[in-house]
Amino acid sequence: MMAMPILSRVVRQTPLRWYLPNKIVRQELIQLAIDRLAARTYVEIGVDEGQSFCAVNVPTKIGIDPVPAFPAVERELSKPGVFYQAMTSDHFFATTARQTLADGIDVAFVDGLHTYGQTFRDLSNCLEHLNPGGIILVHDCLPTSAEEARVAETYDEACRLNGPSWNGLWTGDGWKAIAALRAQRPDVVANVINCDHGVGVVYRGTNDAGVSLTQAAIDGLSYQDLAGRTAELIGLRRPIHLLSALGRLRELRRPLSGDHPRRIS
Repeated sequence: MMAMPILSRVVRQTPLRWYLPNKIVRQELIQLAIDRLAARTYVEIGVDEGQSFCAVNVPTKIGIDPVPAFPAVERELSKPGVFYQAMTSDHFFATTARQTLADGIDVAFVDGLHTYGQTFRDLSNCLEHLNPGGIILVHDCLPTSAEEARVAETYDEACRLNGPSWNGLWTGDGWKAIAALRAQRPDVVANVINCDHGVGVVYRGTNDAGVSLTQAAIDGLSYQDLAGRTAELIGLRRPIHLLSALGRLRELRRPLSGDHPRRIS
């Protein structure tokens, strides 16, 4: 009879609590945001083989990835309103974004390099083009171990650093971009949804997180800090939080309802 209370205490004290109840995957959250906001333009950074890019339905979707399009993505490109930019996100935002995103971004999904610096740049650049009532989702914001949160530039580097006993799961330190937004951007709301390796939710609004961190403190954050200060650093929320956020954002989008011309090149 004592087993359940003991197990309950253990779960509450470890990252296991992050994943036990939530089986929702990122593609469901992306499509939910698109549907609830009546989104017209979707941007995805880090398309890879197209697992998310090909799964979502939206009038205009733009994929950005430095590698040539995989076969599934190539097939998707035959559909109207689907575009692919084979370049880094930094290059895209520095060169073609102003023209390609002339109508702004309604929903974005960031799943590129799993590093703090790149994730922060991608989020900041998307925010610059985000339409009123728009939202950015970002994958891999909730590592469950120090190995999963290993700082590395590539998956192969993470594999080398973690060694042969590693289970292969890697999110990197992109979660620190959420912490940085919570600490540095009074005009941005940033939290993490407790599902699918952590899905960050970022949109313009009043930041009431109450996080005070210097840039040096953010740079020095470790997985141990995340495990001990989860609520403060990333504002971990249940999936229902996204519904509440989308409800508020939908009110901001009402003046934007209706078709607008697409200016994609």
